[in-house]
Amino acid sequence: MKKIIAALALVILFALGAIFWIALTNPPAEIPPPPAKESAAAKPRPDFAPAADPMDSPGVRPSVPTPEPMDAISDILANQNLDFDQSVDRLLAALPALDADRQSEAAHHIANLSDDDAARRWAARIRDRSLPPPAAEVLYNDLLNRPHDFLMPFLAGLADMPGHPQQLESSETLEILYGQPAPGVSWSAHLTARMAEESAAE
Repeated sequence: MKKIIAALALVILFALGAIFWIALTNPPAEIPPPPAKESAAAKPRPDFAPAADPMDSPGVRPSVPTPEPMDAISDILANQNLDFDQSVDRLLAALPALDADRQSEAAHHIANLSDDDAARRWAARIRDRSLPPPAAEVLYNDLLNRPHDFLMPFLAGLADMPGHPQQLESSETLEILYGQPAPGVSWSAHLTARMAEESAAE
């Protein structure tokens, strides 16, 4: 029994010696340390270039508001260097380039800016039909408020012009005031006679 125990002791000692020898000749492999964590501040951030300003891009022009086309009527009325007669003349000259609505608008301004002498000047253009019809109609209606001694001969002249746009209206107005002329008598002659009668009766 003692021999068996002695043998086991030898085996254990031999095994321990072998383990000790292996440990000395083969040191354990070093375990690498875990990688250090990068701080958020140290971590490089990707470079983002600022968005290009389209105004700085080649070939791109800044949008510039397009000025509204000049309004002929407003331009004339706003011109402080023009007196009334000059404004009237400018508005009359601008009529052909305007559309029908604007011709009527300009004619209203012409009427408002015209004294009786100016009205006599453009009344001749109604008679010879050199005004656009929309403007002529507005100005004709304005003449109906002008002095009697100018208006009546003017209406008689139009009433004696067959085919004139204001011929019928003029003859109807005269007929209301002076009656219809005798056959073969012109409106101008009829008006002259009636106005003479009125003067003699005063």
